[in-house]
Amino acid sequence: MDLLLFPVIGFVVSIIIGLSGMGGGALMTPALMFAGIPIQVAISTDLLYASITKMFALGSRYKDIVVNQNILLVMIIGSLAGALITSIFIKEFLINIKDLNSILSVFLACTLLLTAIALVIINSKFKVNTGDNLILITKKKLLLTFFTAFTIGTVVPLTSVGSGALGIVTLLLIYPNLPINQSVNIDISYAIPLTMVSWISLWIATKNYGDMSLLLKLLAGSIPGAFLSEIILKKMSGMFIRVLVSILLLITSLKIFAKVLLT
Repeated sequence: MDLLLFPVIGFVVSIIIGLSGMGGGALMTPALMFAGIPIQVAISTDLLYASITKMFALGSRYKDIVVNQNILLVMIIGSLAGALITSIFIKEFLINIKDLNSILSVFLACTLLLTAIALVIINSKFKVNTGDNLILITKKKLLLTFFTAFTIGTVVPLTSVGSGALGIVTLLLIYPNLPINQSVNIDISYAIPLTMVSWISLWIATKNYGDMSLLLKLLAGSIPGAFLSEIILKKMSGMFIRVLVSILLLITSLKIFAKVLLT
């Protein structure tokens, strides 16, 4: 059964990642748990899975990729700083990750629910951005971007949730004139080092590096899904993708609430 189940899960989640820049940990971790995978194994495996699939998603669009390098650099620095702080905290204080994950999951579910509502409001107030509008980047916005990315980075090693979902919401809220394709590209680009560093730090702190057999099954479906998402992305408008992100955030928050209630 799992010979087909896990490749299908990988395929579906990979398409969602490629289209919106989010959905990896938020959808993959609950899916693996519902399939009977222990929570810590699911988190560790998903972190490594996310870094690999995001590489393929980014590579599939390398010819057309356009990103604002200042925003991307701040996102990377802030998120990695947060991830490293969390890894040190885990290592020094030997936190019970399963218990702490429940607390953080409730926080994340509430945050995702609120941001889903915020995106609906944004979609109703902003017209579809064609990329012709001026992107205003100030020191205040970059500082806000850094602290938001730092916060995301502190959460990802513990839950595998947030690198995509919260990242793209950050970009859409702070930089509403940023073209949607740039938002997705920046979100995927910064999440690659974040998920990889989070996986390594979790491995060092807990001696748990995930299930490599499970990873291969997920990748078997996710690699073609990443390339298919690029084909679909070219046929969608920015407004449609923002609506899709809003729906995914709502579903994600409900899934996380359900996961906490069932554990």
